[in-house]
Amino acid sequence: MLTDEEKHDLVLRYQYIVYDIAYHYRFLDRDIEDIRGWGYVGLVNAINDFEKCSDIDLKVMAYPRIKREILKQYSKRPSEKEISIQKEVFTGKNGSSKTLEEYLTDEHQSYYNESDIYSMLEQALITEEELLKKVTLDYLLREKDIASLSSIYEIPKQKVTRYCRRGKTIIKQFLINNGIIRYQAREMNENKIKEKKQRSLKNINNSDYGKIKYLRKYFPYLNFDDIASLIGTSSFCVSEIIDYPTATYLRATLDGTIKDQALEYCKKKYPNRIPGDVTVFKVSMSNNIT
Repeated sequence: MLTDEEKHDLVLRYQYIVYDIAYHYRFLDRDIEDIRGWGYVGLVNAINDFEKCSDIDLKVMAYPRIKREILKQYSKRPSEKEISIQKEVFTGKNGSSKTLEEYLTDEHQSYYNESDIYSMLEQALITEEELLKKVTLDYLLREKDIASLSSIYEIPKQKVTRYCRRGKTIIKQFLINNGIIRYQAREMNENKIKEKKQRSLKNINNSDYGKIKYLRKYFPYLNFDDIASLIGTSSFCVSEIIDYPTATYLRATLDGTIKDQALEYCKKKYPNRIPGDVTVFKVSMSNNIT
């Protein structure tokens, strides 16, 4: 049998499981502390079962029991819509207030006219989009904090945070669609494309050294960017190997396999500088000596 102190130590040891599962259930319309509290109940149940059957790892037993307890307690508690139906939303002509649920089950509900019904429904049922607009406006324009918004609208802080995050996304998209921050968005996209291209460039291989030396000798007007484009690397890598040559680079022989590619490149970029074929004639000077 486990002592109370041993059980307490086990709770402290495995409470990270409660936090982990509670985080994954944060989408529930409940405060995160409530969800964690239900999770602790599940952990205690797992420890009690572990005490009876210690052959099974407590961690294995804890996960399903914590999840089960959270869902069990969540199903017992009324949702926000269920709570709203219990609120007093209308004061009758005799001065007494009624909840929406009481009104719908009232045998004398014909006492209220159609406008009364719409008024009650409007007060009781606030749609998700309306609440999103109100929370977003209060947060961004009126600079109210999360805690005060949670108190004003009687919803958990986690839900207020989700509303604010979603509202900022909607506003940002609106600004982009209307051209207000279009330039910034385009500039960011261009930077991302540039970074992607830079990441896709390969480093210089030893087999490329001969090609670089060939280009440097027979196409001396090509700059680092030109050579990098022909090799398929970055101008930084080209400048590094040329300014700080390694022994392998110095020993490399000229590789003319890149000649046709270089000629095609120069024909487009430097049409007036394409080298022609040069024929060297050897003249014997002995025939001219008398």
